[in-house]
Amino acid sequence: MSQRSGTNQNEEIRPESESDEAVLRDLLGWGGLLSTLVQVLDPFYQVDDLLQTDHPLKKSEKPLGSIVRHFGKGSNGEEFLVWWIGGDSSLPVFDSHEGLLDLLPLGLAHRWRASELQAAALAAFIHFEEEWSLEQDRLHHCETGEEVLFSKPLRNEDWEHIRSRLPSESRDQRTGNGHQLDEAIDRVRSYFAPLESPLFGMDTDLLAHYVLEPTPRERTPENVTPIVPLFGKGHLHPAFPSTAKLPAHLRVILHRLVRSQDNNDLVTSLLSTLEAVDFTLRFATGLGQGTIAELTGSEFAGDFNPTTKQMIEDFREVIERLPAHSDDPRVQAVLNLVFQGQRLHPFLQWAGFGGECRLLPWMIEAEDAIRQDNPARSAVLLAEMMEPFNGWISELTLLSSSWDLVTHVRQDGYLQISLGRGEVWLSCKPLIDPTRYSV
Repeated sequence: MSQRSGTNQNEEIRPESESDEAVLRDLLGWGGLLSTLVQVLDPFYQVDDLLQTDHPLKKSEKPLGSIVRHFGKGSNGEEFLVWWIGGDSSLPVFDSHEGLLDLLPLGLAHRWRASELQAAALAAFIHFEEEWSLEQDRLHHCETGEEVLFSKPLRNEDWEHIRSRLPSESRDQRTGNGHQLDEAIDRVRSYFAPLESPLFGMDTDLLAHYVLEPTPRERTPENVTPIVPLFGKGHLHPAFPSTAKLPAHLRVILHRLVRSQDNNDLVTSLLSTLEAVDFTLRFATGLGQGTIAELTGSEFAGDFNPTTKQMIEDFREVIERLPAHSDDPRVQAVLNLVFQGQRLHPFLQWAGFGGECRLLPWMIEAEDAIRQDNPARSAVLLAEMMEPFNGWISELTLLSSSWDLVTHVRQDGYLQISLGRGEVWLSCKPLIDPTRYSV
């Protein structure tokens, strides 16, 4: 029998101190927590990836690096992880409470093995929490104070397991100060005041009609409780108007566009419009490809940083493929964005997705006008597409108002955007690199 490091490293494992069922439930809790934690830190990362030899994240200061150090090769938690993913037959693996009941009562050999795995998991999580304190919607670095937000909050059962098995005064204190955190969030959120410029059709009266008018394809706002995307908090907040529910980077781009219009700075207006077009096209393409991956149960194909030309072709494929699945609720988000009735959205029609591509030449011309600092040419290019672009931003605003939206930055720097409503949850293919934009 092996000894485990941790708070109880000098104590002999005593299998008689807990019932068989309690030990198995504890193992299930640790395994579920580990799987969920990896998923909310990076939805495209698999828990068994932690066992790579010479893992590239092992020396990383990021949370996944800490998980690799405590559950990966050569760590205290390695044998627990090997068992959890089905690589160790010394104790039958189970993934539900019903499954563990089939193992009861445990034989002596299985009971000792379960106790060893239980101790290994506890020690690994204790060491992890010496670096990163766990909260339901984020991690808190114990030395630097850095916070890393989850793509979605931990499940309630994972959170209860943490609170019962890993007590923490600092975590309890932060939880007790929740009202102060909410006040701080409200204060920072106020810096991103809603756009009210007629440039986007976002004046107060029109916006109120647009958002509050019930339509057959969306729920009424009384039932909409989107997650604030700027913070990725797992708590649901009442909807607030205008672009405030769009991804934060896009909101900053749009605010800069409004300011440049107020200052009659046409070149900066064109730059901001070009960046907004690029961002929204990558978002729509990522949403479409994420939906296809969800429908087919496949992995994302292709580059996360395609050329604009390739991305336009990818979006054409999305537009062609998804209408065949129009009855599937997972397709509604992208179909409602792309189509108005049986026709493409006017902005996509202008862009040429229904025929000859106009968007790519326009983007090339816009880059040239910006490079030459040519306000006259900038004005012509803006006038050409501003009306359909106005409707496109409004449609994105309605989408973000009708779906819970969570945004976080992946470890590779790309934005991970996820949408959820009811029983449907979609992860967009991460195509957006924030460093592309002057935000």
